[in-house]
This record gives sequence, structure tokens and C-alpha cells, in this order.
Amino acid sequence: MALPDLNNCEFFKKTTLFSGNKNEKAFIFKLKDDPQYTFLFSCPNCGDKNEFGGALNLKEVKEKGKKINYITFNCKKCSAEFLTEKFKVKKMSKGGG
Repeated sequence: MALPDLNNCEFFKKTTLFSGNKNEKAFIFKLKDDPQYTFLFSCPNCGDKNEFGGALNLKEVKEKGKKINYITFNCKKCSAEFLTEKFKVKKMSKGGG
């Protein structure tokens, strides 16, 4: 599992996946010249190493009166589903603020 050059990424997210008392790091990224997102992680449920490309699947969940978008993806071996919050990125103005 090799991570990309961040200067070549259009989107990059690092998160922690939990299953029981185990946790693993996950990376989701999209290269500027690739239409698909790449998912890299070891499944904390079964231990299988996952590296695959695909679309970014979003699931809107209402929590405490607020709508939150989650990125959803599954382990290719055991089908365990994982959710990670998708943050909105605010563009900075040219004035520096």
C-alpha cells in the first residue's frame, strides 16, 4: 500500500476504522488525473488488506438535528461496512482569509 504525492491529489482523507477493540488506519484519495477514488486500508474486522478504486458513496445521517454526510465503503473480503465523516472544504479567498 503506497500513499500518493499530496500535491497530485484532488481529495485526501485519513481516518481510523474501528471494529470491536481493534482499529486500523484508512486512506481515501483521488488523484487529479483519475476519475475514481482509491481506498487503502486493512480491515479491523477480518485483517484483509484492501486496495481498490471506485466511486465515493455518500450517506446522509441526521444526528442531533444536523445532517452529516458520511463516506461509506466495505471490506472486499468480509463485507464489513465502514463510515467516515466527509468534511466540507472551504476555499480560501485570494485575500488570504
